[in-house]
This record gives sequence, structure tokens and C-alpha cells, in this order.
Amino acid sequence: MSTRARMTHAQKEQLRAYFESHSDLTQHKLDAWAKVTFKLAVKPSRKMIYRVLDTPSNVTVRNPECKTKHTVSSSELEERLLLWIRQCEDYKLPIITADTIQAKAAKCDLVRSGSSRDTVKLQALVFSHGWLFKFQKRHGLTSKRLHDEAASMNMNAVESVRIALKEITLAYEKRDVFNMDETAFFYCTMPVKSITKDRIAGRKH
Repeated sequence: MSTRARMTHAQKEQLRAYFESHSDLTQHKLDAWAKVTFKLAVKPSRKMIYRVLDTPSNVTVRNPECKTKHTVSSSELEERLLLWIRQCEDYKLPIITADTIQAKAAKCDLVRSGSSRDTVKLQALVFSHGWLFKFQKRHGLTSKRLHDEAASMNMNAVESVRIALKEITLAYEKRDVFNMDETAFFYCTMPVKSITKDRIAGRKH
């Protein structure tokens, strides 16, 4: 069991706001409130409460659910990677995987040409699985399953087609009815998952 309380950035902001509206609270009552409200394993220490209250609000935190502020080796590189990911989301291209992010980072002009303000840090960077994990966590990027054909399907026609298809398949034995997505006919179809910040729709095959 952990003997140290850890709060996310969002919880720290909430604690500051609560204290501002209840400034007469004692230290004991405040840490007891934090333990119950945030469902912490233990009460925050007096030192931690003081540090949180003494730190000004940070409205620029990208991921409020993070508990630790991670140091970015090259903000310029990460900004370019995020722009590329956003462009793929806008064009509904589900091509973002762990491998493509690492390859894109390694081939970035900033890394190859040494034209960045963080040249020394970039040259020392290793785009490992650990780097990728922290990059995704910092920016709230997760692997999401696409909703097949949601972007190109006429939803008004779905129900009538489903009924017609059911009537057709009733004439066959169940062992003779197959889900085409589970066969090898579509070996060149679009990926079914992509690493994104916002969910994107799939496309009709």
C-alpha cells in the first residue's frame, strides 16, 4: 500500500479552488477533505498541501489527469508531431501507430538537420517505447478503435437494409453465413485502430 498521496493536476486545481472558498479551514480538515473527495489511499502530508496551495494555478497543463509534470526534451519536435497527428485526424486517416510515430519523430527535419534550438537534446534523444509512452501520456493520446464506415454510411438506410439482409440469410444454415470482416478477403483494408486524441470515424471499404 502506498504511503504517499498523489494528486492529478485537475485535483490540485480543485483543492486550490476549495481552499479559496473555505479559507477558514484548518490544515487537518483540508487534508481530510482531500482524502475523501479524491479517494486517496492516505491523507496528503502537510508539506504537500502547502506546496499545492503555494503554487499558482497552471491553466496551460495539456493533460489535467497527469500526476507528474514531465520535462519535454524538445517542445518544438513534439509540436510538429502533434500537428501531424491532428492533420491525420482532420483528414480521417487512421494511420497513426506506435511505429509510425517513432519513425516520424526519427525522420523529422529537426532531428536530421540539427536546425532546432534544442539540437543537443534532440541528438541525444532515443525514440524508445518509454519515450513513446510518455509522449502519449503527456498529450492524452490513446489507441482507439474506429467505427467502421461511420463517416460514409447513410444511417437512415441502415435499419431497412438490416431487415432485408436478415430475411435473405434466413434461407441459409447458420454454418453457411459468414462475417466478411473475419475472412481473408479484405487483407488490404484500412486499419481498425489509430492513436489519436479525438475519436475518428472509419471509412467504407
